Amino acid sequence: MLFSIDPETKTATSVAAATFSGLSLRERYDIQEWVLKTPSLLGEDLLVVSTEFAGFDRTAERLDVLAVDRNGKLVVIELKRTAIGTAAELQAIRYAAFCSTFSLEDVSELLGRYLQMRGEEQITPGEARARIVDFVGNPSFQALDDKPRIILAAQEFPPEITATVMWLRSFQVDVSCIRLTPYSLGDRLVLDSSVLIPLAEAQAFLIRRARKDVEQAAPEDAPANADTFIERADHGIRGLVQRLRAWLVTRADIREGVFKTLISYRAVSDNAWVTWIELTRREIRVALPPEADLVGLDFIPTQYGWNKVVVRNDNELDRVIELLSIEYGVRYTTLKLHEAEPWNGRDFYVSFGVGAHRTWEDALRYEFISAGQGRWYSRTLETLEPGHRIFVNIPQTGYVGVGIVKERAVPVGEFQVEVDGVSVPILAANHNAPNMDENANDMEKSEYLVRVEWIATLPVRDAYWEKGMFANQNSVCRLTHTFTRESLLQHFGLPD
Repeated sequence: MLFSIDPETKTATSVAAATFSGLSLRERYDIQEWVLKTPSLLGEDLLVVSTEFAGFDRTAERLDVLAVDRNGKLVVIELKRTAIGTAAELQAIRYAAFCSTFSLEDVSELLGRYLQMRGEEQITPGEARARIVDFVGNPSFQALDDKPRIILAAQEFPPEITATVMWLRSFQVDVSCIRLTPYSLGDRLVLDSSVLIPLAEAQAFLIRRARKDVEQAAPEDAPANADTFIERADHGIRGLVQRLRAWLVTRADIREGVFKTLISYRAVSDNAWVTWIELTRREIRVALPPEADLVGLDFIPTQYGWNKVVVRNDNELDRVIELLSIEYGVRYTTLKLHEAEPWNGRDFYVSFGVGAHRTWEDALRYEFISAGQGRWYSRTLETLEPGHRIFVNIPQTGYVGVGIVKERAVPVGEFQVEVDGVSVPILAANHNAPNMDENANDMEKSEYLVRVEWIATLPVRDAYWEKGMFANQNSVCRLTHTFTRESLLQHFGLPD
């Protein structure tokens, strides 16, 4: 219940909820517009990629909103003023089925068309794809899975819909119900958004139950042994599965477990996960922890923070075996939801490649980080805003500094520094990078600089690195790797 408080008399007056129809508010031109402009009113960060999508085969139906969440999942959003008297859940299931075949390239094209339709900007599919990857916060994100989420949003939900949603969730179909309640306060409209399904407690219970169902399946449900499991594989990939299994079982300290839907491999010494294998008709899916560098591989994110790498040929299998050979810094004795921890909204990883265009000595002296000589390298700098904290890694060397962003990225020709109390362009100041000015007049290839305030720094010779720490080829990305962040905070003596 909503109350209006009089601060002078200290009295509270209840505010009666209104209705969308009573306020003459419409689904498409009001509620939908709110969601498009502020997706977080549905209770989470979402990147809208399409609205009123009507490109489904052999049907004229239109999907209200299609989005991507922070885990790289497609989200089908169905909006109603009231769900009473509708089949909103069935409508959304049909849309989810249609969207289950969308690739990341398909969704990138949709995002480009959506931004152009809204008159916001015109970008290429490649730029749209990069924006989706940036939003997900995982530069290695390469593929969508085939199970879109569903969000139903309305003021009222009848029992037949909530019962259907709860039943679908028991089969791991990710459907949520968001209750939107409008209030009229004088000339102001107030909207209350709350999660009806799932409650946090119910979500945690379903995750625990799903994990138990996988690892404690009844013996009659599971194949008798790994050979029987592998026989299910299509003949075209069976040799790959057998080769991978042969490599795994001959490693020291490995225990194999055969379950209904997967073969698992754990370390005997501490019961920590090594990997698990799932099969489809045409591919193998091999689980790897969040620390694994999956650049160039197709993979599917999981709710546990691990990624299932898709293997279809010997080259992909060679890469997976190489990654499985690495002893990662974190041992996972249990699978926890989002092992790579949600992004805290502040911390970023920075890859600072030293050379002719930039040096660490200049970065320390004039307090900046930089990247450039191509938009692929400089574009991620645009995600940095004042107040963000950065952890700087020199590739093949280690972490050398922690700082706070003071200003957004600008081309090198516009960056000013202080010399003897006078502000001058950095290109006119003494610096150690001989080619810092290369392409300075080309906005696509120019070096871009971000002003920072250093909190703690190290000389290159004392760079800090430990086995299992996070590193990435992108100039900037969100830092969600728990082991790396906590190790750096401790090493540099910083509070969280």
